[in-house]
Amino acid sequence: MADTPLAYWRLGEATGAVAADQLGTRNGTYVNTPALGQLGALFNDPATSVGFNGTSQYAQAPSDAALNRAQFSVEVWARPTGGAGTYHGVMTSRSYPQGWVLYLGTDSSWEFWVNSGTGMISIYSNPATLNSWHHLVGTYDGTTASLYVNGVLVASSAVSGYTGQTGNVLEIGQSEPVENLYFPGQLEEAAVYGAALSATQVQRHYSVGTTGR
Repeated sequence: MADTPLAYWRLGEATGAVAADQLGTRNGTYVNTPALGQLGALFNDPATSVGFNGTSQYAQAPSDAALNRAQFSVEVWARPTGGAGTYHGVMTSRSYPQGWVLYLGTDSSWEFWVNSGTGMISIYSNPATLNSWHHLVGTYDGTTASLYVNGVLVASSAVSGYTGQTGNVLEIGQSEPVENLYFPGQLEEAAVYGAALSATQVQRHYSVGTTGR
């Protein structure tokens, strides 16, 4: 919260269909009854996560132009349980060819796709470890898209002509709505920021999540 997110969904509800925004302005909705109250990611924190089946379950927040800035960051803790062979949306705000996507890729790498004007620039990590938590941050500072995994910068690329989308809802646990590429596993602590987090901020978030300091 000290780094002023535009929206922050902890995804720690025990019951119900509301994914509460900690800022109180952009509450989301759980769709198709994902498994609430799952084991959480954070060190010495009782917060829980939400589990998605990879075939139909996700959460979504209302379409909001204020969440789609010219510079931004997206952050989430993710624990994949499978899914090799196809793409799975982790968090998405896209109406192709506008917007961005954070994917679990076909080879289980983490991928951050950012619109380049006519298509998408894709940057990616090494394959994820199944059944383990990963801290993921994608940033765009107006010039460069960057992907961090567990506090470390793993890829970056120049992006020209980026345009945020304003037509689709923001999805958590799947890709752009028409694609139906759902995430298999648990997600927690999803946030969107109106600026690119610095490497120091990203490392700090990871350290607090894993050590409490």
